[in-house]
Amino acid sequence: MPSSSDQTQNYFASKKPEYVHAAILKSLATGQLVRSDADIITEFLAERKSAGGIGLSRTNKVAFTLIGWRRFLPPFSELTMGAVYTGIETLKHGHHHPGNRRGGLHAAHPPRRASDIGQ
Repeated sequence: MPSSSDQTQNYFASKKPEYVHAAILKSLATGQLVRSDADIITEFLAERKSAGGIGLSRTNKVAFTLIGWRRFLPPFSELTMGAVYTGIETLKHGHHHPGNRRGGLHAAHPPRRASDIGQ
């Protein structure tokens, strides 16, 4: 029986740089991201890897987090601070749908801009 350190090493060895690219392509295909979102995420990750020195696991985590946030926020190029704050509140109070295979939170209709709040 493999030791827990062997299992941990095998789990972390399965991290691959192509996971981010595949996740972005899938999100574009499903409409969760628009092209400008994909470009912003890719540029941000490149900057964080070079200037911030983040590794592969952290790069993957940040990418998947940013992709997931798009359920609660408008396209990143359209963001205002009001939309960010509203998106945070929507995320905090999102509805859990047990029938969802991922069991995730879903916002009904996140506002696009701060001016859309209350309409």
